[in-house]
Amino acid sequence: MKKIAFLLDRLGNRRHYLQFKILKKHGFIPYALVFEEYLHDANIPEDLAHFHPLPFKRNNVLRKFSFKFLKYLINFVKNEKIKVVLIHRWRFLRYSTLTKLFYPELKIIYHIVVGGTLKHPGRKLFFRLFKNKIDCLLVNSLALKDELLATGLVKPGEVELLYSSFDLSTFPENLSKDKARTMLNLPQQAFIFGMVAKFRPEKRQADLIKAFNLVHKDIPKAVVVFVGDGSTRKNCETLVKELSLKDKIIFVGKVMQEIVPFYLRAFDVLVHTSIREGMPLAVLEGLASGLPIIATDAEGVPDIFATEEPIGYLVPKEDVKAIAQALKKIYYLPKDEFELLGKNAKKRFLTAFSPEAFEKRTIEIFSKYF
Repeated sequence: MKKIAFLLDRLGNRRHYLQFKILKKHGFIPYALVFEEYLHDANIPEDLAHFHPLPFKRNNVLRKFSFKFLKYLINFVKNEKIKVVLIHRWRFLRYSTLTKLFYPELKIIYHIVVGGTLKHPGRKLFFRLFKNKIDCLLVNSLALKDELLATGLVKPGEVELLYSSFDLSTFPENLSKDKARTMLNLPQQAFIFGMVAKFRPEKRQADLIKAFNLVHKDIPKAVVVFVGDGSTRKNCETLVKELSLKDKIIFVGKVMQEIVPFYLRAFDVLVHTSIREGMPLAVLEGLASGLPIIATDAEGVPDIFATEEPIGYLVPKEDVKAIAQALKKIYYLPKDEFELLGKNAKKRFLTAFSPEAFEKRTIEIFSKYF
């Protein structure tokens, strides 16, 4: 029985669900271990994996060490005969490596998806002591690989790369831009710069607002559409009022994930101004939708732009003037050059980040342990 457990914080994401689908297709049995507080009334595709409720409060497990949780995890993997456990969070790594002391046949895949994981001295010490318990170190960008190598704790051959992807089944193939805008009540004649991201400090939507303010008089048909919600949204709305841009910037708010592809279809350009990433799915979605991209060089994004065929503009993070220049430049591109960026973007996705590429790499990684 090829059983694999994903130890998840909250409900997981589209990358996980695609992996579940791939693993089942190839004869594996995926388990999703989720704190039960997140499973109540959750709308999750249970046919993709065995969603197992963990009878613990998340904070009691992740904010402090829980011997009860460790005992529970040891018993679970033994009783269910779990062969591989995949984790993302550092604190889950502690539990998993200690579990392996009692269940040596367990294989551990540690998938690092954000930067700064080994900055803390205590983490470095723990990693040094228990590194031999980790069977596979995965990262989702070259920047994260370089960050790990810079610690001196791992060698190049000990870190594997797995780019993210997602299921394309919700992406409309035959929906025109005009119809998408009508359906979403977006201005038909505008040139739309769109950003899809939670409003969090690291996403820096305010940088896009400030950049747009610098050039909006020079690009008269342009508007900015923000899709998402979060802690920094109110500050961004206040900034828009202060800059008298209310007629030029639209806050859509949070939408269901299935609706996001329709917004992408309505955009002209995807903009992503984050200062901290792993591999941003929002940018990959823009590629998959055939949109030219303006993005800051946060971790993972340079990997996306690592192609000889131009897909847009990569600018330094936190550089408002550079973002503004990119907005203006792409707005005034000749039609054929602009359309070529979109075609190249779609090609880039299909070449490096498609579900098929992700499937091939996923099976290569997991098959080693069975």
